[in-house]
Amino acid sequence: QVSLTLREGEILGVAGMVGSGRSELARALFGADPLTSGSITIKGQPVVFRNPAEAIRKKISLVPEDRKQQGLFTELPIRNNITLPILKKITRWGFLNRARENEIVDQARKQHSIAMTSGSQEVQYLSGGNQQKVVLAKWLQTRPEIIIMDEPTRGVDVGSKFEIYQLMRQLNKEGIAILMISSELTEILGLSDRILVMREGRIEAELKPSETTEERVIELATTRAVAAA
Repeated sequence: QVSLTLREGEILGVAGMVGSGRSELARALFGADPLTSGSITIKGQPVVFRNPAEAIRKKISLVPEDRKQQGLFTELPIRNNITLPILKKITRWGFLNRARENEIVDQARKQHSIAMTSGSQEVQYLSGGNQQKVVLAKWLQTRPEIIIMDEPTRGVDVGSKFEIYQLMRQLNKEGIAILMISSELTEILGLSDRILVMREGRIEAELKPSETTEERVIELATTRAVAAA
């Protein structure tokens, strides 16, 4: 019941109320949940993802809504979280290249301004904003072409929000496409190149940020539910 097009180098914002199907859409596109119908096409070629590993091989990443439960191993060190998707690349004959691992983590720390004591620090002791930066740093190791971000700035401080916004814009300049799901309408209107409004598992409307308002988005996301009540 959902049809959408995501273009190279754009941020496609997805707005909607809780229960509208936004997160379910993200998980289905990433192969975490099976598609009950329909199809996914990338660069004109149909693809089927039976699991997230297959989506990752097609250069798709998911920053999940619940980073602690779905995006991180909070009791493991930062270095293990960041290098997890590329572990095979830095391991040879069963031995981890620790120097290469440290180099990758240090680059991520500098690039994303992650406030940490060392790569050995457990993720659970980082602030929400720094935890989210670790999630982003982890997926960027895979060199994705499409990033699905489900509530990318939930539970992070204002400074980290700004840094995440800057990163998203930079990724766009590099040609990476971002599907951003957010409950924050200022975020949706301020960052998106196009906006989709979901309601009851359907795309209710496609909007241009410059031609709409928060009130209009809310109206489209809730009208049917209000009428039914």
